[in-house]
Amino acid sequence: LCVDEVSAAPPGINLNMQWMLEKNGKILLENKPEQAGERLIVPKSGFFVLCTDNTQLQGDTTGKYGGTQVQNEAFIDRMQFVIAMGYMDPAKEIEMIKGYYKKLRKETATKMVTLATQIRNLYDNKKVGLTISPRGLLEWAEEAVDTGSIPEAFRYTIYDKFMDADKTQVNDLFMRVFGVPL
Repeated sequence: LCVDEVSAAPPGINLNMQWMLEKNGKILLENKPEQAGERLIVPKSGFFVLCTDNTQLQGDTTGKYGGTQVQNEAFIDRMQFVIAMGYMDPAKEIEMIKGYYKKLRKETATKMVTLATQIRNLYDNKKVGLTISPRGLLEWAEEAVDTGSIPEAFRYTIYDKFMDADKTQVNDLFMRVFGVPL
């Protein structure tokens, strides 16, 4: 079971998963009529729950992940394994872009990933307020293939999402990586 963006659910709802998250956990369907064996669900061997979240179940006060909520510590405690994921290796990201958009030259995909990595570094250092996700890279690549213009595609899919205060830095990076102005 994959629960995507689990901190978007109210903590009280997620508390209902606690028994299921225990070793050999089960699910009790309390509102289901009592019929032999139908209310208690015992997962098959190998069943597991995977929760994804951008806030480490701590909610968000910045507004970047609006709608998320701090989760109950008892719920957090039942997460047996936590794996922090960063971005893909740049070579894999280039491969991903080329896998979707074969018409895009590898050199172009490499520059796109280089720019995204530099913007991510600025974001991590709190110098810009937005980053570029792999999804954003794919949207940019798709628009670049459709329009035939890397700068125009970047402007429409990524650049115009940045606050005015961040655009100068992003524009400078774009110029350095691609050698052309936006």
